[in-house]
Amino acid sequence: MVLKNVRRFLPVSARELHGSVKTLIEEGRGEDLLLLLRLGSHINGLVADEKTSDPEDSRNRDGNFFLTALHLAAREGSLAATTRLLAFGASVQVRISSQNMKTNWHLTALMWASAAGHTEVAKALLSAGANPNVMEESHHLSALYLAVDHGNTSMMKVLLEARADASAICKKGTSALMLLSEWGNTEAVLSLLERLDKVGVNAVDKEGRSSLFLASVNGHTEIVKALLKAGAEVNCQAGYWKRSALMEASANGHTEVVKALVKGGADVNSVDKYEGDTVLMLSSSGGCTGILLEAGADVSAVNAKGQTALMRASDWGRTDVVKALLKGEANVHAVDRNQQTALIAACGGYFDAPDCIAALIEGGADMDAVDEDGRNALTVASGKGHVKIVEMLLEKGADVNGVDRDRRTALIAASESCNADMVRTLLERGANVHAAALNEETALIAASGIFWRDRKGGDTDARNCVVLLIEAGADVNGVDGDECTALIWASQRGNANVVRTLLEKGTDVDAVDRDQRRALLAACGGSDYAGHCVAALIEAGAEVDVVGGDGCTALIAASREGHDYVVEMLLEKGADVNAVDGDGCTALIAAASRSHDLAHADVIKTLLTEGADVNVADRDGTTALMAAAASLNQEVVEILLEEGADPTMVDGQGNRACDFVPRCDVACQMCRRAYAEDTSEHDELTNILCNALSQKRG
Repeated sequence: MVLKNVRRFLPVSARELHGSVKTLIEEGRGEDLLLLLRLGSHINGLVADEKTSDPEDSRNRDGNFFLTALHLAAREGSLAATTRLLAFGASVQVRISSQNMKTNWHLTALMWASAAGHTEVAKALLSAGANPNVMEESHHLSALYLAVDHGNTSMMKVLLEARADASAICKKGTSALMLLSEWGNTEAVLSLLERLDKVGVNAVDKEGRSSLFLASVNGHTEIVKALLKAGAEVNCQAGYWKRSALMEASANGHTEVVKALVKGGADVNSVDKYEGDTVLMLSSSGGCTGILLEAGADVSAVNAKGQTALMRASDWGRTDVVKALLKGEANVHAVDRNQQTALIAACGGYFDAPDCIAALIEGGADMDAVDEDGRNALTVASGKGHVKIVEMLLEKGADVNGVDRDRRTALIAASESCNADMVRTLLERGANVHAAALNEETALIAASGIFWRDRKGGDTDARNCVVLLIEAGADVNGVDGDECTALIWASQRGNANVVRTLLEKGTDVDAVDRDQRRALLAACGGSDYAGHCVAALIEAGAEVDVVGGDGCTALIAASREGHDYVVEMLLEKGADVNAVDGDGCTALIAAASRSHDLAHADVIKTLLTEGADVNVADRDGTTALMAAAASLNQEVVEILLEEGADPTMVDGQGNRACDFVPRCDVACQMCRRAYAEDTSEHDELTNILCNALSQKRG
């Protein structure tokens, strides 16, 4: 094709030229290319690269990406093609965008060969005068950095022999030494160190991390030793938390690295800039802790939260560290700002670590100590669900029926946490199922009244706890300080499984609390998950028109909360749609007063369909239309007007519905702040009401 075009005096396209270059690279035969060169083609001209495309490149035509022949040869690792092209005068300094590497980098042929690991090609390019220290402009990448970044350490040696700058850093501040130190390539690090001064050794990236820091984090002991020998600064702090190499090594349990750093002069009492944690607090192994203590680490130092190293280790359940600290005379009775001891920290920590508890108790920890909330170790562990820790505390003499400052027992704490395994364990150990806290809350009431949606096991775990407690003799009709039964609490929280269980066990469905609320009323005015609870209660005989102390009915409560499904259910069971509470409020007015969402609009439609009086007013003269206008719900206003709501009615103050729409004028600064000066919605609502008023008058 090339020769055919030449004979016809037609231009040779870059796409057609690619075939000639490819033949030269793969087979060593490049007659077409050589002919073109003899005819005057530019050796450094661009040829199409079929492997890649760069639609944003200015040199891209017909969807192709363009390289020089030398770049193609270097990328593919063809020494023969590279040598031949160099002989014809190909330039080693030309830079081409490296879209093949999915970047915008403009690289020389040497950079491409270095990244690909083609050492013989690189040697040929270097012999032809390629500069190993030319930097890629946008990201400041050198051939050496690219070689190391792609794991080509043999290429690194070739470049170093060619006097490549070992201290060069990229735009992110990362050097080849940092990469190798992080990855743990000891041999390559040693080769680089021979060509670096202290400045290069101590270079840091944008996060302040040095080669020593990176090697320490990853536990590369020999590299750490080599860097220290080369003059690495041992106490510089880096990263978001501004931690030293010793802190990171200790936190990751790299004992040998810790030894090397301490020997190299690392400060064993340095603190980070986040919470003021010391090296000792961050230590994750007994071995590291022992080394630090021998080197003079302060076992009594506290961080910004008032925590000691012993508390931190206890919190994480690190038994070996706890033992090492106790051996180093750590104060087992010290408390933090929340008055927590190390024992309480362990009981409320991340792990169920009974050995850690045993070590603390053997070290003299007081099991009766309480935190600022009055909780003791057993209460905290029970609430956290650490069964093994609780068993250990009980074995060590903790009182299973002991109480905290609020007279909560471990059983109550476990029930509040909805942990059936813990409840079972405590009951087996003799926990008193009838014990009550200061607010008269029993374990059964605590388990019934949890927000089960926040618990991992949902209301299934709550039901399991309730069953265990009832089987142990809990009074299903017992009440707390507000005279609420377990059924009332479970109904209010929407714990349907618990409600069914309590009803099956014979609880009184008509029991009332101090406010004369029955379980049905509590369910209707409570959780968004009230539907199944209401169904179970009605099935058990609850009266649908029962009223509370304020005269509120179940229908009014459900309408106010927007429980459309519950409203439908109550109406099907015969609830009085026009019943009023002590303030003369009906279900329709209650729904309209909170008509902020679609649920309330659906409730209003249902109530109107079932015969709700659209123009009835409460004790203050407020109608549903007035309430909806005050709530700025245009949809509800329109629904009410369509159903015959009278816009001319006035309340006890002489206000009509349109008077309840807030005015956002200059004089009303409060309204302007509340509605961000956007009056369009309110003006439209006012117009609707005013138009309805005019039609009524007409």
